Amino acid sequence: MGNLSITSYACTVRAITSHGPSGAYRARFRPKAGEPTLCTCGFSDPPPLQSHYHITFECPAYYRGNFAPAHLLELDPFPLIRAFLQVNPTAFTFDDLP
Repeated sequence: MGNLSITSYACTVRAITSHGPSGAYRARFRPKAGEPTLCTCGFSDPPPLQSHYHITFECPAYYRGNFAPAHLLELDPFPLIRAFLQVNPTAFTFDDLP
């Protein structure tokens, strides 16, 4: 993956595997902790679960340009994922939890 910092590498792996800090992760693995799981972006009423899909394709808090779900079907979607993360440096970080 080139010369990525450890933080950039971690975020890229989280984005690719859908396994990282998000409301959906909290809801699945820490349901009794009482931590927030809903996104505060105002995308819909009621607020959506802050999931990998929501962060990547729906949340108005992130800029995605023309990045769409169909792009993940390309032979090499990694440059698009990296571009999304470069424009949205807090995506899939612990700083961005609800």
